[in-house]
Amino acid sequence: MAGKIPPAHAMDALTSMRFFAALHVMWFHYEFYFFKTRTVPLSLGYSGVTFFFLLSGFILSHRYHGVDFSVASQRAAYLVARVARIYPAYLVAVLLPLALLLPKFLRGGTDSGEWTMALVPVLAPLGLQSWVPGAACALNCPTWSVSNELFFYLVFPLVLPLVLARPRFWLGFILAYALAICLAYRALWPDHMQGLSDRNDSITQFMLFFPLSRLPEFLLGIVAFAFWQRRRGAVPTRMLLLLAVGGAALLLAFREAIPEIALHNGLTAMVWVPLILAGAGIRSGLLVRPPLIFLGRISYSLYLLHDPAFMLQRVADKHLLGGMLLPMPWLAAAVTTLLALGMAVACFFLVEEPGRRAIVTRWSAPAAWRERMRNPVPAP
Repeated sequence: MAGKIPPAHAMDALTSMRFFAALHVMWFHYEFYFFKTRTVPLSLGYSGVTFFFLLSGFILSHRYHGVDFSVASQRAAYLVARVARIYPAYLVAVLLPLALLLPKFLRGGTDSGEWTMALVPVLAPLGLQSWVPGAACALNCPTWSVSNELFFYLVFPLVLPLVLARPRFWLGFILAYALAICLAYRALWPDHMQGLSDRNDSITQFMLFFPLSRLPEFLLGIVAFAFWQRRRGAVPTRMLLLLAVGGAALLLAFREAIPEIALHNGLTAMVWVPLILAGAGIRSGLLVRPPLIFLGRISYSLYLLHDPAFMLQRVADKHLLGGMLLPMPWLAAAVTTLLALGMAVACFFLVEEPGRRAIVTRWSAPAAWRERMRNPVPAP
């Protein structure tokens, strides 16, 4: 039917894995916020975003590989579904910090330049902050990845049929593309190759968050699906899990010798790709239990709101508790983690799901109607 795309079967294990990736990112930030330290494996928490980009390419390919994007109503249905999926919670994640940081914005008292501050309240709601150096982390840093995702969503209908037709070629192209980016950054900004995770200048933000720099990770997710679709079950799940563990061991063993830009911008795919392929085939066990699936479903809100939760905790501690939590970082971190989880659950039920349904209901029907007007059914 015009304007409708048949649902694909759910991959519940991958949904559950999203929660652990979001938790890794959250604790990566919280360790530095509360303890001012970076310890392995939390110090690699930024790699959770690589997992999300890979998973996005993989799941979208699974969902839409049979869709004809040359049909206008199918393109419209896809775009409506994508906006409905990410925008309601994203808007909360943008507006809440904007309200908390408004006094600083008005004074220009943030880490970014004054001109950037003037642009952020416009760029962030539109999902454009990652395109402007210095703006990606000016408001709520984790939202930079949604800015990237919006770009990936636009690219996806164009590249999906090409990748599915020639996955080997695209694998080579992606590897060359990613290598070229790392080498270019190393040549242009050699002084920025280490300590990237704790820097917030415009050059660092450009290197880490610019959408074209992160596109290879999303494309690799599509390639992974193409190979999985062609050779499903060829590699046993246990072997894939062993490959993921082996990849993690190699990265940890040689971590000090690897440029941080490579680790940050996709090299950890050697761990995440086999893990995603393994998760795609898991149909029983802990990862498909309802509690973990639910945590996976709220993981998007958790990822977006863990920084605002930290802001709220700091404001409450300063103005209501008189700074009582400052000398007790473990307690402060535990309280903030629980607050972030509570905010994620509330956002999921009150904003994310109702907003998704409202957008789909509001915009899917007109798309189907326009398609029927272009292609009327002959009278009997």
